[in-house]
Amino acid sequence: MKCTAQIAAVLVAAGSSIALGQCVSGWQAVGDPAASALGGIVQAMTTWDPDGPGEQPAQIVATGSFATAGSDAIGRIGMWNGTQWLPFGAGISDGRGLVVRDNGDLVVVGTFASADGVPGTSRVASWTPGASTFAPLGTGVPGALLSVASYHGAGGTGAEQVVVGGQFSSGGLSRVASWDGAAW
Repeated sequence: MKCTAQIAAVLVAAGSSIALGQCVSGWQAVGDPAASALGGIVQAMTTWDPDGPGEQPAQIVATGSFATAGSDAIGRIGMWNGTQWLPFGAGISDGRGLVVRDNGDLVVVGTFASADGVPGTSRVASWTPGASTFAPLGTGVPGALLSVASYHGAGGTGAEQVVVGGQFSSGGLSRVASWDGAAW
């Protein structure tokens, strides 16, 4: 009732003689629940533009332990296009974090041995807008990755780094590591 009254007040103030309106309140399902429900836990979500500066708008991307969307296989990472979840190739075995880099690449981290079967994508992988599969960031990180962020250094003016956090301690890396575009 409160929402209808607010709409009516705005329309009357704008000079409208008819003020009808109905607001939807509370949480709403994303798409048809029978067809779009993810079959497991969602660990992270972000928005990402799959064609970069192209005409397509940004989409929702989710990752986690879900293997299905409705009755379709989704590979634990999927993109919601407004009507259905679309897979990223064969996917990953478990996703924990997502971030979009300044160049538009989507980075996913988790406990997976490889992303879409691509060698070198152990626990961290990148998908470039317009690409058809994942690409590695170096040789990956030796241990479970649980979070990821984009960072530009103190003051936010430095070159972009991909920073990951998780359960690892090897080769000089311990629990937090950064990718500068060439090395961890």
